[in-house]
Amino acid sequence: MCGSARFNEGRPHPSQQATVAPRRYDHGMIELPDSIPPIVTISLGFDSSQSEEVGFDIIPRAGVQVLRFNSPNAARLRDISAIIHDLQAAAGFCDAYATLTNAETASEVVLDGLWMSALIIYDRCFNKGVRHGERLDLAVLDQIPGDARGVHEHFRALRSKLVAHSVNALEQTEVYAVVTDTAGDSREVLSVGASHLRATPMNAEGMAQLRRLAMAFYGAARYRSDQLLALVHQEVDDTTLDEIYALPKLKYDIPRADQTSRARSN
Repeated sequence: MCGSARFNEGRPHPSQQATVAPRRYDHGMIELPDSIPPIVTISLGFDSSQSEEVGFDIIPRAGVQVLRFNSPNAARLRDISAIIHDLQAAAGFCDAYATLTNAETASEVVLDGLWMSALIIYDRCFNKGVRHGERLDLAVLDQIPGDARGVHEHFRALRSKLVAHSVNALEQTEVYAVVTDTAGDSREVLSVGASHLRATPMNAEGMAQLRRLAMAFYGAARYRSDQLLALVHQEVDDTTLDEIYALPKLKYDIPRADQTSRARSN
């Protein structure tokens, strides 16, 4: 295992404006700072070819334990928190794209990677899967001027057709033969080859539209997470201390290379 840890609460409400930084990161241990906001992201860089599963215990400051609480509302809070992370990431890719397009030399490879990544991570916020407890309400789109629903469906279809499928109208490959002009006296085959055409469907305006959609859903998701956080807080308050102290310690397990393709259980 190698890499670094980063704590990032994203764009918190005014009451959550603390900047979070790791105190210590080591093999098998993540040490939290003295003060963290209610919603925090822990990002770990790791070797995807590792042969052993690695577990990380969450180590708080001295005299404090971090325990894993589970309930139907806690499951919903986990779902919406993961969606919030994805929406932030999608908006971040859009911001990076805008920054690069304003630069004098913008790599087409990097730009392609950014808009493809933005589409993929935005789209998965609406897919059916393990995140069964919470769903984003598409009614949010009705509050955005213009044909927001049409734009939303366009981006989802674009992700499916262009990014996930190799055969689509925006990518065309042909085999050709170059010959002399038939108007000449002699006819001859000069060369044979193959050509690939790809029409890039995203530009700065498209990425700006995608960012507006992501941030609209982000606002609604943060509102919902606040509601769920209050419900879970009440559930914890209503639980006896004996039951609380019997809860398992919070731990994250990084899978082995041969486990990364397995579906996650909730």
